[in-house]
Amino acid sequence: MVSMVQSPDSEYYSPETRIILITPPPFSEAARKANLEARDPPIALDRTSENTRKYADAVIELGKELN
Repeated sequence: MVSMVQSPDSEYYSPETRIILITPPPFSEAARKANLEARDPPIALDRTSENTRKYADAVIELGKELN
């Protein structure tokens, strides 16, 4: 996606476009699990702190590469 606006060869190229990378917000895995399980019908946990951390780290690394 980044190369779509940064590569002069792309039809979406825009040298003025700024890219904002956003990491996921912190959350309580235990509270989210309890909330989802309390629903009718119950819903399985859809995210974990570990996966959220991996995603956040990847966003931070990409930001460092692009800066």
